[in-house]
Amino acid sequence: TICLKGRLRTPRINHCHGCGMIIQRLRNRNFCNGQCYLYWKRVLRFCDQILIGDDCWLWMGKSYDGRARFTRQLGASLFSYRLFRGSIPSGYFVCHTCDNGICVNPSHLFLGTPKDNTADMIRKQRHRFGDNHQNAKYTADLICRAVTAYKNSTAPQRQIAIKFGINVVVFNKIVNHRAWTHLDLGLK
Repeated sequence: TICLKGRLRTPRINHCHGCGMIIQRLRNRNFCNGQCYLYWKRVLRFCDQILIGDDCWLWMGKSYDGRARFTRQLGASLFSYRLFRGSIPSGYFVCHTCDNGICVNPSHLFLGTPKDNTADMIRKQRHRFGDNHQNAKYTADLICRAVTAYKNSTAPQRQIAIKFGINVVVFNKIVNHRAWTHLDLGLK
C-alpha cells in the first residue's frame, strides 16, 4: 500500500498502453512515460484515417502520386508495417501484394529489396515499356514493320533503320534482342 494524500491506497498493476510494460497505475496514468503517450496518440491518429474494407484498408489521409502519406517523412504503408509487423531492416522496401498504393492492410504488405520490388513490378506488368513509356520515340507497329523489312531483305541494318527513321544503334539493339524485348519479332 502507498500513502497518497493522507489515504492508504493499493496501487493497481497495469500495462502501459504504448509499450506494454508493467506499470503501477496511480492517478489514471495509462502510460509509463511521455514518449509512449505521444506514440499512442500517433497510432490513434493513424487508425482514424483508415477505411477498412472487405480486402484493402484504404488510407483516407493525405496521398502524393498515388502513395499514402502519414507524415511528410513517413509513408502510411511503412507506418502500418512497423505498427503491425515490426521493424524494417535497412535496405528493404515495404511492397504491396495488392498493388494499391493507398492500401495499409498489413496482410497485403511484405518486405523486399529494390531488386525484388522491380521484379514484382515487371512480373505484374505494371512497368512502362515500349510505346507506353513516357520517353518512347517509336511505336510497336513501326518496330515490327522495320524488323519485317530487315528479315525480308538483304539490305544492311543501317539502311533499314534510316528508311524507317529509327536510330541505327537502337535498331541494332532491337535486331539483337536487347531492346523492345517484349515484342515477339522472331529474331532469336
